[in-house]
Amino acid sequence: MHINSITRSAESIEDVYFIAVNETHNLVAYDEAVLWLENSQSNIDIQSISGLSSFDKVAPKIVWLNRIISFLETSPISLSKDNDTDLFRLVRAKDCPDKIAAEWAEFSSPFGLYIPFTLVRSGIKGGMFFTRSTIWTEQECKLIQEAVGIYTYALSFQKVTSYEPLLSKAIKYVKKRRFLVGAFLILLSFWPIRISVIAPMEVIPKNPWVVTAPQDGAIQTIHVKPNQKVKKGDMLVSLDNTKLRNEVILAEQALSIVQQQLRQTQQQAISSRRNDKDEGHRGDAILLQLDVQQKQNELRYMQELLTKTKVFSEINGIVVFNDATELEGRPVRTGERILWVANEKDVRIEVTIPVEDAIELEINNRADSFLYTAPLNPVRGKISNISYDATETKTRGQLAYNIKVSLIDESKDSLPRIGLKGTAKIYGDKVALVYYLFRKPISYIRRCLF
Repeated sequence: MHINSITRSAESIEDVYFIAVNETHNLVAYDEAVLWLENSQSNIDIQSISGLSSFDKVAPKIVWLNRIISFLETSPISLSKDNDTDLFRLVRAKDCPDKIAAEWAEFSSPFGLYIPFTLVRSGIKGGMFFTRSTIWTEQECKLIQEAVGIYTYALSFQKVTSYEPLLSKAIKYVKKRRFLVGAFLILLSFWPIRISVIAPMEVIPKNPWVVTAPQDGAIQTIHVKPNQKVKKGDMLVSLDNTKLRNEVILAEQALSIVQQQLRQTQQQAISSRRNDKDEGHRGDAILLQLDVQQKQNELRYMQELLTKTKVFSEINGIVVFNDATELEGRPVRTGERILWVANEKDVRIEVTIPVEDAIELEINNRADSFLYTAPLNPVRGKISNISYDATETKTRGQLAYNIKVSLIDESKDSLPRIGLKGTAKIYGDKVALVYYLFRKPISYIRRCLF
């Protein structure tokens, strides 16, 4: 047979694909032929279509072909099986679901022939789908099925030879030297390796000045921008002082009234003394003097609170916060943190290690940080502080240990900017390779069993 000779002479699997969808036309006339094989995910993957050297796998017609082949694989339509070797399926639009049938006339000829196959050695499933405008005869179907059997054998050979020799050589090599390989693996499992853990990190100021609310109130205005450089004495924050200004005005008015009453009482006391009369004005004057002192103290207290509604920087540095719109208008309590002022040349790394990833760490252990902005340039450092207890992180429900890392061998011009994030790799002591590889599985099994 001509088909048999050219298929056996095929040098690659692509040649077999081409012969199957194009050269079969020399045996039986058809309008279109499609060949598919299942991929590693066991999904239909169309390999070749007659008359096309390449095609877009997301094109509407290819999508329709995938849909109808999937349907044919799961729901056989018209089955002809005269003996154990003859198997093919005849299909028309009326045999398919409405969605497939509605697009049949647009993408294909009315009469279809489907022949499934399975590659002998690998067990990979596949099939060929032929269409034409005239009815298929049984003799034509059997003739095409015989040709498909030839292609199946060729594809089985091509599929196996692409990977089987190398795999079989490796298996034979291991079998011959299995004791040597086993001994090598046992020795390798005790090879010492430094254990490490990878965790999220952030660049934070080392010794920042924390700007806190001087009193209860609401933030009225943030006078600086994020990462803005400020000097000592620059205004940073002002609280809403409407209530305090009104209280100062009321205190001034109350003081003025008491002072007026004191003057009147003192004049009456002087007049009573001249007339040798004692009507108690001197005692009233003394009480009013005490009242005046109290009102003056209250006024000074209100004025002092009014001055504290404006917060000024006490150091030189940059302002660290996210967004002014998130702070302005927010109520705060005395001592509540509003923002930071930090020295941009004095930074360190903060690492949060989840409890389930924690390892034994000590002060001065090596820690390399990889910023998202510069993943190829690690920032070297060493551990300077390890939290005693795990605390809840910003991710709700997750407990983590807080690790502080001091930078080493970093010039002032190459320091990372405050607020940058990335991942840190922290190194612990040396352990056996088998423990390094199976530490987490062992921990998981222990939690499940106990």
